[in-house]
Amino acid sequence: MKHNTYSRKQLYEEVWQQPMSAVAERYGISDVGLKKICKRMDVPTPPRGYWAKVAAGQTPPIPKLPRPQEDMVEHGWGMDAEERERAREQRKDPLLALTESQSRAIRHAALSVTYSPRIRLRPMLKEFAEASGCEGPVRKVNYPQSYSYDKLVSAAQTRRVASILEALARAAEALGGQLVEPLEFSLMGEKVSITIREDAVKEQHTVTPEEQRELDRYERNRLKSSWDYKPNIRKWDYRFTGRLSLNVSYDCYKDTNTICLEDELPDVFMGICRAALFERVRRQKTDESRIEFEQQVAAEQERRQAYNKESIRLGLAIAEAKRRRIATELREYAQALTDLGTCDAKENAQWLRDKADWMDPMVGREDEFFGTYSGQEIPPAHMRYVSARLPYDMEYYYQSHGSRPDASWDRFEEIALALEE
Repeated sequence: MKHNTYSRKQLYEEVWQQPMSAVAERYGISDVGLKKICKRMDVPTPPRGYWAKVAAGQTPPIPKLPRPQEDMVEHGWGMDAEERERAREQRKDPLLALTESQSRAIRHAALSVTYSPRIRLRPMLKEFAEASGCEGPVRKVNYPQSYSYDKLVSAAQTRRVASILEALARAAEALGGQLVEPLEFSLMGEKVSITIREDAVKEQHTVTPEEQRELDRYERNRLKSSWDYKPNIRKWDYRFTGRLSLNVSYDCYKDTNTICLEDELPDVFMGICRAALFERVRRQKTDESRIEFEQQVAAEQERRQAYNKESIRLGLAIAEAKRRRIATELREYAQALTDLGTCDAKENAQWLRDKADWMDPMVGREDEFFGTYSGQEIPPAHMRYVSARLPYDMEYYYQSHGSRPDASWDRFEEIALALEE
């Protein structure tokens, strides 16, 4: 069963009219697979125990079918055949989503791509043509996908590659883009990388005289000792064929027996434009997802702050209510002492009323010892032990200058008093 074969409404009606196992059997899949499809299509399914309630004569509520999301519309779920075909074509070619003027500008720039082997190169490509490429007819590495571009093309083909890049760069500049480095274009606000390599054929490696001398030296050393290492001589050579291939995203353009890569440059440029548009759509979706995520995080943080504020407020209210209850009990106890009529009882009753006024949040009396109530323990904790030891700076001063006044000051006072007499 394909996801876009039936509409969401039809699938919704089927899964609520009969059990999932029966519907899955009709489509030739498992009930687990059908449930996954319903989840992807946002189609609600009966919960566990639903059909047992129906068999017992109950009528459990059936949820409504939600509206399709944007990604479902994009993939064609819930569309008719014509809408699905239109969406498929737009995903295949993003140029169809552009306006007529935008498409015309891209086609005009693509038709203006002209290759010339004697085209004037910009300094970047001139340096690339002079410094890049493998010297000799054999490729230096066996696995070109893991190395930089200057080892994928022979030195004899670097000028041709640079001319191709120059032609594409001039077409990109017609659309406001540019060639930012030899194999990367900045076009329509996006960066598109391409890969150019020269095909090579695999053949048996012929041992060179230098390699043969290394092998002979190894054999001689083996007769004397067994610790010498055997030279690492490759077994195969990859000889360049002169045929270029250019990759843009998932599209590949190459030399064939009948067509040269230079003849396909307009199509190559259109492929670069498509890759830029695909990257633009991808970036826009990523930005929308990021903004949505940031909004969700901000909303969750705001809700958490409101929750914490409400929790603190409720905690303070509960604490004040407890204080109010304790203050009421203290006043009742004070009244009971007053009813005794003794002198000590009246004095204790007044003391209790003062403490009740200090604890009561409606009064908030300031206490001589406890001050204004500010969340202290009930009863208030004992005062901390106060150390009699002097602070370090004071102790250091007295250790340096002595703990008694200077005797010279006493002598000075004696002289001053004698002069007054």
